Amino acid sequence: LADEAGVTLLFGIEEGLPEDPGKEVLIYGVPAEAFARHPELRSGNLPMISRFVHGEGGLLLQAHPFRDRAYVQNPNTAPYADLVDGIEFYNTGNSPEANAKSMRYAEEHPDMILIVGSDAHRPENVGSAVIETPVRIREDADLLRVLRSRNFRCRYAEA
Repeated sequence: LADEAGVTLLFGIEEGLPEDPGKEVLIYGVPAEAFARHPELRSGNLPMISRFVHGEGGLLLQAHPFRDRAYVQNPNTAPYADLVDGIEFYNTGNSPEANAKSMRYAEEHPDMILIVGSDAHRPENVGSAVIETPVRIREDADLLRVLRSRNFRCRYAEA
């Protein structure tokens, strides 16, 4: 269906962190087969996941930092700047306060890759936060190159 619609579909993972319940990371550029060879990662900690992702040449970003929900044990702990490559500084599923904290954190860490996410669990959120690239992303290598170069624009509609 993606091919018929002219959409490129890439593999990526949003993985929970057992040591910090409710916190999640986004993993890009690591093939599914690599994860299949390492099932221990599902119960691993962030340092283990970070070593694995970086060893595979991928990128690791913290998803929706500062999210304040019942399932997030420590919503106010800062992102793991020493283990991740960046953060999702705006997420449609976050409260305005959580997004404001993420934006302040992003301003304090200009070396990080900063992305946005629509967290589209409802149809009305599809496309509400996107990255716009000057080149078409056709494969993982394209996505990694664009993210690492920071040659993209974040577009989102604040609530």
